[in-house]
Order: sequence, then C-alpha cells, then structure tokens
Amino acid sequence: MFESLSVPVNLRIEALENEEGAPVFRLVNFKFGTGTRMSGSFAYAYTLNLLNETHGPLIVDFSQVGIVSSSFADEFVAKLFVSLNEAKFNGRIRLHGMNSTNDLIVRNAIAERRARG
Repeated sequence: MFESLSVPVNLRIEALENEEGAPVFRLVNFKFGTGTRMSGSFAYAYTLNLLNETHGPLIVDFSQVGIVSSSFADEFVAKLFVSLNEAKFNGRIRLHGMNSTNDLIVRNAIAERRARG
C-alpha cells in the first residue's frame, strides 16, 4: 500500500500549497502581525524552516496586509535577502500582493541592510 511513496507526505507543507504546488506564506494569517521586529524575527525563522523543508519557490503573500513596519521588513525580508544571498533569494522567494507602500518599505529595508553588510 505505501510502497509507492518514496518520501513521507508533509501535511503541514501540503496545506500551504497553491494550485501549482508552491507553498504560500500568507502574512495576513500570521498571528504575530507585521508591526514589530520580533514578529519579523518569527517570520524569518518560519520562512527558513519552510525553505529547508521544500525545494521550489516559496510565495510570501502580502495581500490584504495594510502596512508592515520597517523593523518587520528589516528583520524578515532584508535579513532573509542577505542571509540567502541575492541569487538564492531571487530563485526561492516570490513576494506577491504587496501594495506600493509595503514595496517601498521592503526595498528600503533591503538596501539599508545590504549597505550595513
């Protein structure tokens, strides 16, 4: 019965998958919010875990998120960008559904963190 499964199914990851099979991290459902550095740290750790458990792209969905704090953007997206490196970040992370304000906040956070090294 189970001989056809070479790898166990991860139900947690499967529950996050969209129609194409890519996991989607919906920030609107993130219980810690998007307003503090600490919540950004939790989002960073959660995303690293998802990346370690999957092989393809991970969609970070900002839809219905009114605004993220610059601290959240720095601790989550900018830190992820620097720790993965630009090529791996662009290959694995897809930022979707950002309004123009959040896009600017995230871009500034990445630029500032890159400048700090």
